[in-house]
Amino acid sequence: MEQIELKKMVNTAIHFLDNLYDQENLRNVMLEEIERSEDSGRWLVTLGFDIYFSPPPSFSITDLLSTQKPQRIYKTIEIDEETGKALAMKMRTG
Repeated sequence: MEQIELKKMVNTAIHFLDNLYDQENLRNVMLEEIERSEDSGRWLVTLGFDIYFSPPPSFSITDLLSTQKPQRIYKTIEIDEETGKALAMKMRTG
């Protein structure tokens, strides 16, 4: 597969993620892994991003300080090789 086609798979995964999390504050979105599933003709694109959680309505200073640190999240998006469409998204642990 050509590099241009790989970039299309990655862009599809990023757009899919953006559309699902459009109300969230995602930062530092990066490609972590990309691999082809040999048995299914699908690509598995893992993206990592930082997310900042808002403090609860009644919060202490400890809550506020702990919510200011981003949490790194990893998602694997499954993309159909023939259509180039995102089919599924799974949580991936660090």
